[in-house]
Amino acid sequence: MGLRRPFREWRLKEERRKFYHAAINRSVNSVRYHGVDVPLAGDHMIRPIIEQLLNDSYEVPEINALNAVVRSDDSVLELGTGLGIVTALAARAASKGKVLTFEANPALISPASTLFAQNGISNIEARHGVIVDGEGGGTLPFYLNPSFAEGSLATKIGQVIEVPTCAAADILSSFRPNVLICDIEGAEGDLLPALDLTCLRAAVIELHPHILSRQAVAGIYQHMSKYDLYPAIEHSSGTVVAFERIVPISP
Repeated sequence: MGLRRPFREWRLKEERRKFYHAAINRSVNSVRYHGVDVPLAGDHMIRPIIEQLLNDSYEVPEINALNAVVRSDDSVLELGTGLGIVTALAARAASKGKVLTFEANPALISPASTLFAQNGISNIEARHGVIVDGEGGGTLPFYLNPSFAEGSLATKIGQVIEVPTCAAADILSSFRPNVLICDIEGAEGDLLPALDLTCLRAAVIELHPHILSRQAVAGIYQHMSKYDLYPAIEHSSGTVVAFERIVPISP
């Protein structure tokens, strides 16, 4: 009996080591992450991303925040689909609601759609494009990066492609989201202060202080407060801030 437990522990560690090696070399088809099967096929699945999935470190603050604020009947607008994992988890949290997600990098739309289908998630609409203040229907330059997570409208580093634009006012008035999830690599500094956020009850915003000035970050906080959206400290971590609407107490 005394030898069985150490042997089981050794065997478990050995199985994990073998799976880790197989995943890094993509000799397995997918990995399980926070209950989502994530396909490993595609050039976007670079080693650092796979390691984050295996080490349970991919977008953890964002995932924890959305799980805290998203309710089952919510309409969630996501800016920055990425792998689609956060999108999928938002859709599961909003199981009776819906998710509309925008992604600027066209190479990520198909893999994300495959992830949704593979996990049987149908309450998501994924669109290629970015939302902008003012009129849509045009294009903006988007800067690709070897790591898809660092592609941005704001950094002006990398290969340039033109991305279709949608008017934010049209999306907000037609979709009427009550939760916003935003991870757009610094472009939040210009976009968020321009939006009418009247419809929101909550938001999960990943800030990028290595791109944004302190004044720009302060501007985001000030704008959110105009709509009674204040940081929920208990659900925020690192550069991810969860905001929830707090109705002011009458004097």
